[in-house]
Amino acid sequence: MPAARHATIDALTRTGVGNRQLLASIALAVTEAVGNAIRHAYPATAGDVGLVVEHNPGEITITVVDTGVGITDRTGDAGLGLGLQLMDALTKRCTIDSHSTGTTITLAFDSEARRPSPEHIPHVHGHPEPHRI
Repeated sequence: MPAARHATIDALTRTGVGNRQLLASIALAVTEAVGNAIRHAYPATAGDVGLVVEHNPGEITITVVDTGVGITDRTGDAGLGLGLQLMDALTKRCTIDSHSTGTTITLAFDSEARRPSPEHIPHVHGHPEPHRI
């Protein structure tokens, strides 16, 4: 998860995104999406998780893809759905396409969000490292 989060923030920073509050929201949402894939997509084995970062005028889109088992109803799992609720709250739009052959989560953020005052800016940084999940 840290590698995906850091790579995302570094890529966005290189494209000129400087709003630290926005970067912190993106980092948290990416952590949740990748964390869900790590915990749930491949219950019996390891697998790959893909991450695509797009910065277009007015919008940043992050896509997290796995080829695992898909989202299933796990009513016995503590906290089930809290990460999905958090992703929905942090984004302008959160879409989930899940089947038995994998899941795609698309997180869209408004890149034109107003910059926060300096006292409300969290510290966000990253160091991308190749990582197989």
